[in-house]
Amino acid sequence: ADMRRRWPDRNQSDGPKVLVFMAYPSTNALSNYSVGILHRNAELVEQSLGVQADFFLGVDDGSLDLMPGLAKGLAPKASQKTMAAAEKLLELGRPWGRMLHLLKQSWGKHHRAWEKKYSYVLALDADIDLNDTGVLSRMVDAARRTKSPLVAPAIKTQPELLDELRTFEVPDKNCEFRYTSRVGMGALMMSPHSWWLLLQGCVSCLRPDTTELRMTDWCHFLGRLLKGAEAEGAGGCAVLDATPVQRRDLLTPVERAAVSSAQQRAQLSGAQSGAAGDGGETPWSNCTPR
Repeated sequence: ADMRRRWPDRNQSDGPKVLVFMAYPSTNALSNYSVGILHRNAELVEQSLGVQADFFLGVDDGSLDLMPGLAKGLAPKASQKTMAAAEKLLELGRPWGRMLHLLKQSWGKHHRAWEKKYSYVLALDADIDLNDTGVLSRMVDAARRTKSPLVAPAIKTQPELLDELRTFEVPDKNCEFRYTSRVGMGALMMSPHSWWLLLQGCVSCLRPDTTELRMTDWCHFLGRLLKGAEAEGAGGCAVLDATPVQRRDLLTPVERAAVSSAQQRAQLSGAQSGAAGDGGETPWSNCTPR
């Protein structure tokens, strides 16, 4: 696979360059507050990268809706079917994995056109707040320096959520970025070509019979495709410490308990089986100083 197409020149000017995928992970995330975050994120993407972005809104009734007017104030509609499906997915504890399943299905249908049209794919969870006009352009610049096909910003959060944040996601003030064996799944960014290679070739990355995410497998798979880049110190994944984003608390106490319980089960399962899943392994990291 030719990994030289990982990060195209963002100075190209022929049409939209960013495919932004946004998801709602819970019923409470369909509140006016989270819709406001979604709209603000859409505006920040366009302002930061200076191009028109295309937005897909993943809803839990099993569909992906293209919303070209999202940054202009086009609000998503929450049907009763969507709300019921969201509640069911919440019980599984892995709704974001379900959203990526939906994106995988659409990408399989449109990947040839999308690889030509877009330079970047950005997948945002519903509780991620970009909170900064320039954060996306800095993320793109940092991603090029890492030479990693998959990057994610470090995550800042409210004090009450600190115990839920994995240690490797917390910004390291001494690092510009860190090569890691796993990234958080709240704000993933990669080139369309890398995304398609992952979806097409990494069977264990997103298992078809479950919503389980195996982020370590993602990083290992993409790292193996780098070929000569290992000599330069690049890894399959990188956490961007210099461009952190904010994580907001959108869950009710009941929802929080359900997610926490599911995470604990996943961590226990990973520890017992030795699986390289999202919860069972402590990732390694390699800091690039600021």
